[in-house]
Amino acid sequence: MKISFLDFWDPFDPSKNFFIDLFKDIYGNVELSHPSDSDVIFYGPFGNQHSVFNPKEKVKIFVTGENVRPDFNQCTYSFSFDFEDYGGKNIRLPLWFLQIDWFGKGGYGNPEFMMPLSKLITNEYMETPKTKFCVLMSNKLVQNRVDCVNKLNLYKNVDCYGKPFGNWQYGESQKYDVFSKYKFSICFENSFAPNGGYYTEKLIHAKLAGTIPLYYADDKVGRDFNIDSFINLNDFKSMDEFVARVIEVDNDNSEYLRIKNSPLFKKNPDESTLQELKNKVKELFKI
Repeated sequence: MKISFLDFWDPFDPSKNFFIDLFKDIYGNVELSHPSDSDVIFYGPFGNQHSVFNPKEKVKIFVTGENVRPDFNQCTYSFSFDFEDYGGKNIRLPLWFLQIDWFGKGGYGNPEFMMPLSKLITNEYMETPKTKFCVLMSNKLVQNRVDCVNKLNLYKNVDCYGKPFGNWQYGESQKYDVFSKYKFSICFENSFAPNGGYYTEKLIHAKLAGTIPLYYADDKVGRDFNIDSFINLNDFKSMDEFVARVIEVDNDNSEYLRIKNSPLFKKNPDESTLQELKNKVKELFKI
């Protein structure tokens, strides 16, 4: 099978990524080629190079970790965060799924580091002593993140990292290392999807670093994660109530440890999780 990649995030290595490993596992003989010579074109939401290829003439698979819906006038199939399968054309693959090292590769450049399956319950980051209060790592100053930082700063100092603060550090391993020193981390999603399901890397990075995630996501997040393992702004009437709850947990060690030690997943992902994905691809994608 000849495959190619267009319009993906930067940096993206067409020869080293989750999708080529997935298809090699499913179909065996997979090789990279020019899009015009490909049997399958994977494309993302970061450009329009894919549009010259007709999905009626060539299999096109849309891949998104962004809050963008599949357009089946442009794609044959899709991998997206959407819970809807669109008559078997979409397989749910939220961005957080790609933060787990399913194929033992360590990293793909972007992501630079992925958490091994064996370290989802406990790891060196979780075990690092939490000597600091709260952290925000963000390259985009969404207003509710700013509001949360400002209100928490009235209680204790929140350390901020990212391009707006002049101290951005590239790589997931750096992020885990920074987060691992904090009791809490602000990791709000930047938007909600119309029908829910838009959950990115933010929660998994925060939780697997051993912090209590201060999260913001829609009320369907419990389909993917254990809602007792983080504090969700969406469960409160206001930012003030949310911040009051964080302060309450910070001052109640037993409650802090209860949330901190609650597992992120209701059922921990394992090899059978990946096998279920492979089975869906074989069943639904007619390639």
